[in-house]
Amino acid sequence: MGLGETLRSRLAKAFERGGSAPVGDPTPPLESMGQVPYGLQIQALRNAAERIDKGTGSDIDRLLTDTMGRAGLQNAGSVWKGERSKDRRLESAVLGENISGYIGINDYGFKGKRQYIADRRYLLDLYVVAYNNADVRTAITHQRNEIFRRGFDWEQKYDYKCPADDEEFTAIDARKIDYKHKHKVEKDGQVREVEVDLEMPDEGQKVEFDKFVESCNYFGQSLETILRECWDDINVTDDAFIFVSKEYTAEQGVDENGQPDDKWEITGQPRFIFRLDPVLVEFDLDQRGIPGMRHHICLLHRDELLEVPPGEGWELEWKGKCPTCGLPTYPTLFKYNESYLQGGYGTAQAKVLYLTAEEVIHWSYYTPSELYGYPPILSIYEKALTLIGMDRYIYDYFYERKVPQGIISTVTDDPRGIESVKSEMQARMQQDPHYIPWIAVSAKTGAGKTEFVRFAYTLDELNYLPVRDEIRERIAGIYGVSAIWMSSVQGIGGLNAESQQLQVMSRVVEGAQRIFHEQVFPALMQHFGVTDWTMLLATPEEDSELAAIQISQAKATLAQTQQAIGFGLEYDQEKDEYTVTGHVPSMMEQQQAMSEQQGIMGEPEGPVPGGGEFPGPGGEGGGPQPPPPDVGEGL
Repeated sequence: MGLGETLRSRLAKAFERGGSAPVGDPTPPLESMGQVPYGLQIQALRNAAERIDKGTGSDIDRLLTDTMGRAGLQNAGSVWKGERSKDRRLESAVLGENISGYIGINDYGFKGKRQYIADRRYLLDLYVVAYNNADVRTAITHQRNEIFRRGFDWEQKYDYKCPADDEEFTAIDARKIDYKHKHKVEKDGQVREVEVDLEMPDEGQKVEFDKFVESCNYFGQSLETILRECWDDINVTDDAFIFVSKEYTAEQGVDENGQPDDKWEITGQPRFIFRLDPVLVEFDLDQRGIPGMRHHICLLHRDELLEVPPGEGWELEWKGKCPTCGLPTYPTLFKYNESYLQGGYGTAQAKVLYLTAEEVIHWSYYTPSELYGYPPILSIYEKALTLIGMDRYIYDYFYERKVPQGIISTVTDDPRGIESVKSEMQARMQQDPHYIPWIAVSAKTGAGKTEFVRFAYTLDELNYLPVRDEIRERIAGIYGVSAIWMSSVQGIGGLNAESQQLQVMSRVVEGAQRIFHEQVFPALMQHFGVTDWTMLLATPEEDSELAAIQISQAKATLAQTQQAIGFGLEYDQEKDEYTVTGHVPSMMEQQQAMSEQQGIMGEPEGPVPGGGEFPGPGGEGGGPQPPPPDVGEGL
């Protein structure tokens, strides 16, 4: 997700179940982008220099500024000047366009900032190629079906959690502490321990989101349908956009006395989820190619589009205010152009919807970059057009019959005689299909000749099938689809490793599902305030019952072996897991434990009855002598 993900760091805290959630204050785009290790280092240097200027700096501050200050603050837009013992900082006189260290998107190439809607509409041709070519569509369809074949699964993020400090516990650890977490609280100069009951994941957080899983918008689309469409966009243009439409409200805060104050809280509640057409979406960039620094809007008055003044340092300190209500404005990152969707009669009017970074989820898979991805269909564009041309040739060859098979050319001085002979032969052939004509050729001149001139070639002569199979393999390789899914039965059976093809396809699908698990689903969970659960796509290959039983048996055997050598074991029935505890006792400790156990069980330690001899068959002495004592007993 890249840049969009960094800008989403301003997203508000989790939504409360069934209600709205506050929207965070607007943050300058470059300030949020600078919160990386380098940006934090620069801020630490600035704080140390300020403490030195005020006379409150420590030795560590001086060491930090002496060793790292010159290079670091120069890159941050500041200048060090003077002798080393009398260094002072001079802030950069020009803000905005000349800030050091901030790089925009260059105005060239297929990923340049000038990929406006006039150019991006040509992406429609890629959809035509992908959907009208049977082989390309077969590859992307089977890949998509395998990704979503087994649907969604909810997975809890933790077993138990302390509501006071959010410390997480496993089920075994929670059982050890009796599902209570102790905290030390200081009150009136006294420290006392307080026990807090551990909490399990809240099942109610899934209720609101489950409604959107079934129906996301007024078109009746389910969440799976939208994600399937987005994955088709990834396979064609390598860009997918999801728009979470919210209903925003502003509520004025109150002070301690219950009187209204100057603080307003903006809350938003998701209403719909849409898939945005990548052909109609573009990034909103300024003249330097930096996102979020061209326009800004008020969430309550979106129709009033405001421009960011250049050169005033809004990158570092956001100053946007709505002229209507005075509330903070938010920078726009995306533009959705609907002018090409409007049809009917009359002149189409352009309608542009400006969206903030928090409202749009954007990701690429094959070639992610700062802005747009590179369409994978362009890598096989000529191959796809070749297949379309081959299909057209077969259609004309067998159905339209536009190209004749050939002509019969006869060189003769008597064309009328040839016409009469041809008519007679055609009539005889209609009466008797097995008629074999008998033609006499003059041998006086030897100039007459009849030959067949062929116009069309057979498929074997054109190597049609081998060429087509080669192109299909190249197309399937781009999308990672095995030959079995391309409906190719050539070479199936024997030593062709169909199971290996299934395994390779499963890895491709798991890699695609990882994008949803790491980028798409976490962003959706933040919008709906789901903090205790995460949504996952089920793995493509389900585990068989026999394999599960074999794994359980292997776990039980290993646990039995560990217990035999002295480890302590605990079994979690819910997760079907064994936890090893304790330590391995020495041999002497094991023998001592065994002797103590025998004493508790009451085994005799004196001589055996019958005068030291084993009793015979009648219960009396005189039987066979007992075996000699084991040498190890003396040890």
